[in-house]
Amino acid sequence: MTTFLYVRRKLKLPLVDLKISVGGELRLEGPEGYRLTSMDATIYVKTNKGQESRAEECVKLTRNFCHLTRLIEKAVPFELSAKIDCIGV
Repeated sequence: MTTFLYVRRKLKLPLVDLKISVGGELRLEGPEGYRLTSMDATIYVKTNKGQESRAEECVKLTRNFCHLTRLIEKAVPFELSAKIDCIGV
């Protein structure tokens, strides 16, 4: 989230609302316990009408430059998606 907010500020994207949902799968690995086997995250962005391409660019840059995303991707499969909602006239 912090990476997205940093990029949003740099690109001057007006933000009405932001939510992020993260999920994953765990698998029992015998006596060792559970192991995280995959993760997924969805970024829900609400911005002003006409800002969809700027919001998409924010998501793309977040994906490319987030240090936590890069770390997680080395350990388990990770999917990042976005849902962008533009409001206003």
